[in-house]
Amino acid sequence: MAAESLQETREWLLKPSQWDENKGDPGFSDARLADVQFATAMIAALDIPQIQRLEALKQAAWRVAGQQAPDGSWPVGPPSTPGSPATYGTPLATHLAVQVLRRVDAIQHAEAIQRGQAWLRAIKPSSVLDAAVLLLALRNEPDSEAVTKQKTAFELLRRAQTSDGGWGPYPDSPPESFDTALALLALQPLHAWPGVGEMSRRGRQFLIATQQPDGSWPATTRPAGGESYAQMMSTTGWATLALLDTAHD
Repeated sequence: MAAESLQETREWLLKPSQWDENKGDPGFSDARLADVQFATAMIAALDIPQIQRLEALKQAAWRVAGQQAPDGSWPVGPPSTPGSPATYGTPLATHLAVQVLRRVDAIQHAEAIQRGQAWLRAIKPSSVLDAAVLLLALRNEPDSEAVTKQKTAFELLRRAQTSDGGWGPYPDSPPESFDTALALLALQPLHAWPGVGEMSRRGRQFLIATQQPDGSWPATTRPAGGESYAQMMSTTGWATLALLDTAHD
């Protein structure tokens, strides 16, 4: 039954024209967000033969590109609040959209990628999510401006790590699993930087310590302390991804 369900999901992903028929939680219904999330899922599953269908990937990329705003971003959610595990927020959605376009056809989508990347480079991080996204977005840009921005973002993460190893949405916030996972993912490419190894070790310990007996993690919600099955599932996914990605740090 599990294999059959997974096959159905794969086949649904491979038909971008049907994505508008998604019957998800109305509270999280955002066409721009959905396109980015579904296209990201396709990219993550590229090693699965059924996903390696070029036409479906092209369709997904064009859907994502068509949702780009005039300023180069992919706006999701209120700009004044940090993103969440299920709703991402504009910085994370923009970074993931750019990654989708790069993976599918960096030449065909060069203009959209350039505008998205320019928007990301202009971020002045005030939250942990902003800083994490900026580090991820600039990881392969070696120019002096990008390096300076990386150092600024890294310094925010360094200051924001709490005494028990986690990160909250802001430097003075209690730690949350989602923010900790994003910080760990952003730090992973910087493993050679002084202090990063210890920061990552403590972040991993926080995630391991806060995992619930059933294997899930408490939902990271905005504001904190809410209850949401969608956010709990998404938080668990991000936490698992962070632990897998940093397993050898």
